[in-house]
Amino acid sequence: MATRSTAAALQAAADNIRTGAREEELAVVRAQLEMAEANLALSQANLDRDLKLLNDGFVTDVKVDQERATLAGAVAQVNQLKAQLVSMELPARSAELLKAEANVQAALAEVSAATARLDAQTTVSPVSGRVERVLYEVGEVAMVAAPVISILPEGPHAVIFYITEERLSELEIGDPLLLSCDGCPDGLQVSLENIESQPEFTPPIIYSKDERSRLVFRAKARLPELVSLNPGQPVSLESLP
Repeated sequence: MATRSTAAALQAAADNIRTGAREEELAVVRAQLEMAEANLALSQANLDRDLKLLNDGFVTDVKVDQERATLAGAVAQVNQLKAQLVSMELPARSAELLKAEANVQAALAEVSAATARLDAQTTVSPVSGRVERVLYEVGEVAMVAAPVISILPEGPHAVIFYITEERLSELEIGDPLLLSCDGCPDGLQVSLENIESQPEFTPPIIYSKDERSRLVFRAKARLPELVSLNPGQPVSLESLP
């Protein structure tokens, strides 16, 4: 995100202020200083020569004054580059460093706030599995705490069925049941895992060969680990002889 790059740039600037200029920048100024010192030496030599020629009457005072002005400019340039080099080699003043570090901390705080906002808008499913149904399309607005997708968790699946009141006393938790369905292999068994303690009325859609009572108990049987049925697939369960 852009905030992270801004924080990184400010951190690099603070490090540069803390440690002084980079070696490449110093090398450029040193080269300029060497050239200025060479120009200074040449200007000094020209002035010394013209002073001797002035005594012999071969040059004018104007020419000597020009050489003196050139020499003064060369001296000023050398002094300026020397001062610049010293300033670049030294770390920044404490006030400048504090300002740069404050900018870095402010940028890092913005990064942290942006990350927190992003995390708050990211929802992670508590289970891994296969998405069975998407309840909202892109552009639709979901209500608070409303489910958005339906997930079929990984691992062994369960069969939900209903036990009539007359058959309730015949079954116990852990009993094996014979399962049959269209396309299922013969002899498939499941294990009764749970029976609800509160009765319900028979739901409007229930797959049963013999409905003798409207009062039923919701139960769940666990499928074997290597057996997988399609969600909502109708099955029949029977007690083993």
